[in-house]
Amino acid sequence: MINKYFITKLIMNKLKNFPIVNYPNLSDRSDRLEFMKGQLQHYRLSGCVYTTERYETFSNQVQIISAIDIDSGQFGVALSYLNMMKRWYDSANEQYGFFCDDDVSFESVDNWNFTWQDFLDHLPENWQCVQLIRQNLWDDSGLFISGNFELPTLKLRKRTNYDWGTAFICKRSYVKKLLDRHVKGPNVYDFSIKIRGTYDLYLPFCLEVMLFDEVSNEVYNFPLFLENQELTSTLAPDGINNPSHTRSYRYYSGLWKLFGPDLTIEQLLSL
Repeated sequence: MINKYFITKLIMNKLKNFPIVNYPNLSDRSDRLEFMKGQLQHYRLSGCVYTTERYETFSNQVQIISAIDIDSGQFGVALSYLNMMKRWYDSANEQYGFFCDDDVSFESVDNWNFTWQDFLDHLPENWQCVQLIRQNLWDDSGLFISGNFELPTLKLRKRTNYDWGTAFICKRSYVKKLLDRHVKGPNVYDFSIKIRGTYDLYLPFCLEVMLFDEVSNEVYNFPLFLENQELTSTLAPDGINNPSHTRSYRYYSGLWKLFGPDLTIEQLLSL
């Protein structure tokens, strides 16, 4: 029987030098807060929560510059991330930051055949931001939907318009560009997105578009982490999770369990 102390030491070695986990949490979602706190304790990680209220409770206190009408839920989550990243930029000494939703799961760490430092060392030299979760769209028959046909794989690549999910690392310079672009003064925010490419299937503004599509072309994607499927959505009116998120979880968690222990970091991150 494997010693529990040995497992704990193995996890700690894999995650050595992992940055502070910055994550937002709605004050009325204690279930998501407890989930993240439990993960941080299990994986021996440091965390910093950004607690916020729902947008409707403070909307009269902020000024939003926007070219279109946007669902207030999108306003709320975007403000949470910008304010959280500003807090990090102003107070942390890290050269890059890690930010994620409060339902991001670190369970895939158990199947890594590498360390966090290995992952960093093998990223492209020009990386500015790396989206660390991959939630894609699937049709009713289970086929993967993307601009170019692609089978799910554990492979680093440039981020595409079809990659969703919020867990990422980015350099301080990248955070500054985001803040300069969207924060125009105390409680004044510019969400008039100047969209690159074609987004005919999606909202012209959402969190991923704001975070990943405007300030740099050097944004990559790798499905390093997953999304907890037991916690209900904070944005969907009925609280039901997006079926494509569930299917993405099944695919990528399955790949980690089947192939993760045998794949080298070079195989995973070679472009």
